Amino acid sequence: MPRSNKPELDILSVPWKATGIACIIFSASLVAWASFTKIPRKVTGQGVYYSIGDTSSFITKEYGKVHIFINKYQSNIAGLNRINQLLPNVRASMVSTTDISYVIRTAESLMQELNAIESTDNNGEIWSGKVVNELPLKVKPDNLLVYAESSEKKSALLESIGVRNALKMQLTQQKEKNKLLKNTLLANLDQRALFQKDVDKLVSINFISKLAGLENQAEINNLKSQINSLNTELREIETDLDKAGADVKTKFYDFITNTMLFSNESIFVQQISTPDSDYMSPGSLILSYSKKNINDPDRVPVFFSARDVATLNDNDSALVSLPGYPKSMYGGINANVVKRENLSVIPKQMQSYLGLSGFSDFLEYNFISPTMVTVKLETNKNGKVKWTTNSPNINSPRLRIGDKINVEVVIGTITPIEMIIPTLSRIFGITPPEIKEAKPKSQQGK
Repeated sequence: MPRSNKPELDILSVPWKATGIACIIFSASLVAWASFTKIPRKVTGQGVYYSIGDTSSFITKEYGKVHIFINKYQSNIAGLNRINQLLPNVRASMVSTTDISYVIRTAESLMQELNAIESTDNNGEIWSGKVVNELPLKVKPDNLLVYAESSEKKSALLESIGVRNALKMQLTQQKEKNKLLKNTLLANLDQRALFQKDVDKLVSINFISKLAGLENQAEINNLKSQINSLNTELREIETDLDKAGADVKTKFYDFITNTMLFSNESIFVQQISTPDSDYMSPGSLILSYSKKNINDPDRVPVFFSARDVATLNDNDSALVSLPGYPKSMYGGINANVVKRENLSVIPKQMQSYLGLSGFSDFLEYNFISPTMVTVKLETNKNGKVKWTTNSPNINSPRLRIGDKINVEVVIGTITPIEMIIPTLSRIFGITPPEIKEAKPKSQQGK
């Protein structure tokens, strides 16, 4: 039976009409969803669980053998205890007002003990494993941690001491010589002065001519000039001696700061990056240390690509997770962006800044222009990091100093249609294609 008086106009059946209406409604709903639904925009970075700004590093300045001492395991090394006893003197000698003789005595004693250590072959394998397992390790004041041999610094110090000692000997000899000469000259000067009085009397009564008096006065002036010349020469040697003493202090300070690391107060060794008795080149990281135990840092460094970091702002929310521990099971650590650096960093610079060996290679592999961001982790009242997972059946992962971490930062929201429009514009040639950027080594070949 026809559905209308004009069956020729019935193009679509009822099911097709229902389907069409449903498609229109679905399309409208999809457009509405794509236009109004907000999707979080995230950028990802990679960092390290390590306290930012609280660590210091000892980095070699010259080529040479490096000796690492942790007194708990190496207290029997020849000369080490004697060096530790000398350390208060070493600190005192580095003060500019310290008497130079005290500095030289300390330097010579120190050189003698360091020579004994240099001639001793130490086996770092005996203790290095124990130390690494117990890091961070507390070191008491006045203990030598590292000595990096430097023939250049040592030679410069010994040469300056030799020059100063030679000038001191020259000054002593010159004083003895001047003493003898000055006594002779002063005796002659006294005789000439008495003679001048007699000559002046004879000249005053015209018994002799004035020329005789002038000749004697010329001899008196000559004797005075010789005496002044002796004093001038002595002052020149004294001036050179003072300069040589200042040079000794400079060379001593340079030697200590570039070849030795010792504790002025209680410190914590955070990482040892090289084995004992190894030969190192300039710029090698030996160990890192801090004034306090940083087992539970709350501010850590995270690195992003230069393009991603430009979208970050202070106080942006972040989620920190450990590689290999899925967030769906283990959750993460809530965090906030604290500080964003303005310039990209050279990976090798971060090795010395953070005091972490090997991390520069990690940055170089994962980023083209890594830019550092400081992130503050959420902690509980005990200062421990707080994981978001509340599952009673899953234990939260344990973070260790130096662990790599993944970080997601929410930088805002975006609608799905805003994500589609740029792609369609590029496909139809409305906007030019994106400039291809160089990929880090980790993404090359993908």
